[in-house]
Amino acid sequence: MPDEAVDNVRLYLEAMPMLVESHESVVILSDLIAHYQLRGKRIHDANLVATALGNGVQAILTENLADFASLRGRIEVLDLAAERV
Repeated sequence: MPDEAVDNVRLYLEAMPMLVESHESVVILSDLIAHYQLRGKRIHDANLVATALGNGVQAILTENLADFASLRGRIEVLDLAAERV
């Protein structure tokens, strides 16, 4: 089982580039917090958006549309359920 898990992680990393936080993403996060008056758990969601934007990604794919509803003006929010084939 552990070998299968390691293989799955490797496949995931090959298929999906990992986005990293940067100075730019922290600046974007700070702007989002101030603009939308975010607190608590919503800051985590905003950090995902800021990290995406800081890496040039303009859309986020999620099952939790409500978590990103207020941030739709900054990033395109795609419904994972609708994207499944």
